Amino acid sequence: MFQITFLPFLAKEYKTMAIAIKSIPTLKNDAAKAFVQNAEAAASKRATVNFSRQVASTRTILKKAKMK
Repeated sequence: MFQITFLPFLAKEYKTMAIAIKSIPTLKNDAAKAFVQNAEAAASKRATVNFSRQVASTRTILKKAKMK
């Protein structure tokens, strides 16, 4: 931190506002292959959610309110 004192009307305190840049981890070789396999397995096992009951309830509410 330093202060400009030679021009009183421009005197301000300046603070360092830098943020350190962090490196991005990168997977290589076997770790990358294992990650991709695990991600694909998780994606294939992904469950779907049935919102049909909530959608029907919402439509009923909107019809009663004459919004749809």
